[in-house]
Amino acid sequence: MRFAPRAEGLFTTVDRYPELFSRAAGTINLGPGDPRSPVPAHVAAATARAALDGHTGYTPVTGIRALREAVAAQVSDRHGVDYDPDHVCVGNGSKQMIINTLLATVGDGDEVLLLAPYYPVYYQMVLLAGGRPVVVDGPDGDYRLPVAQIGAALTPRTVWIMLNSPNNPTGTVYSRAELAALDTLLADHPAVNVISDQVYEQLTFDGTTAPCLASVSPRARERTVVVSGVSKAYGMTGYRIGWALGPPELIGHLARLQFITTSCASSISQHAAIAALTGPQDSLTETVQRYRAAAELTRSTLNAGTHLRVLPAAAGMYAFADCTAYLGGRDLAGTPIETDLDLVQYLKREARVLVMPGTLFGSPGRLRITLVAEETELGEALRRLTAALSLLREPPEAR
Repeated sequence: MRFAPRAEGLFTTVDRYPELFSRAAGTINLGPGDPRSPVPAHVAAATARAALDGHTGYTPVTGIRALREAVAAQVSDRHGVDYDPDHVCVGNGSKQMIINTLLATVGDGDEVLLLAPYYPVYYQMVLLAGGRPVVVDGPDGDYRLPVAQIGAALTPRTVWIMLNSPNNPTGTVYSRAELAALDTLLADHPAVNVISDQVYEQLTFDGTTAPCLASVSPRARERTVVVSGVSKAYGMTGYRIGWALGPPELIGHLARLQFITTSCASSISQHAAIAALTGPQDSLTETVQRYRAAAELTRSTLNAGTHLRVLPAAAGMYAFADCTAYLGGRDLAGTPIETDLDLVQYLKREARVLVMPGTLFGSPGRLRITLVAEETELGEALRRLTAALSLLREPPEAR
């Protein structure tokens, strides 16, 4: 079978690193960012009710109006930016909204800036759209918004900047001042737009909503597509409901792409999402408290008991650890540990704990540890990691 060049150039994490996902019995999986807690009871009830009430047919391509109204109201409440339902397209998860935006706007060779560390799928999405991913690194070890470096990377071919705040994998939240500085920089680049992936915005540990570039100025709103969904905050990854907010002309293009590819998002899932957005938020509060406690336990345990260095996270469900102190060493069998991928393999083999290599996120020498496990399981995983790392023959600079 003949494949198109773009399809041949794409890969998933499982394609590239299948050994990371072959789980032996007894392995604790701190890899995928998939919440394990059940969906809120009122969301589960709404799911069943939608099916029993016969809401099982096609919906409008851009989504049920009541859901688009709920999304617009939520964004207005959180960010003080008024959108109406015609500015909203509901799709099959935030991933679909991002790739459809790129497919609708990116020409062959157009450049999209990705800020390392970045969600790995962004890179593949840009390639699929025919664009060229341009990775922007901030100052070493600094996960703040790298405004100066973005400015240096802009060219006449730049069409998009991908923002992800709160960030996967670091848990960094960009401040309003940083976003305002980016807005000022982009004032001289009217052809450059921004996709703001806000899917973790409700999971901030201080109880506030992560700021959004669209709220900084009217100019910023016009150039920003705001993307989010119910997957992370409400544990609804399998429901596949996300949305994009942007200018009506763009929303029309997203609707055309969605009609051609998937017709609409799941009708039942859309009704469940309405319940998630408009119903009680107690479960969200509990989720944030659990992730905050898990992040602090992970940081304090690994910083005290290993040579990993975990910076405090401000949001999300991940800990991001600098593991460079272990690179260049060997395990007790004499096997070299040269890269973060080698270290991940060692930890899988010796500790029976699965974590993700920073290389996947554009940041070699790092590890991403997911915090969704229950407290006892997470504690056992941290114990195993600490014990396994203590057995490594460390490079001289780490001693």
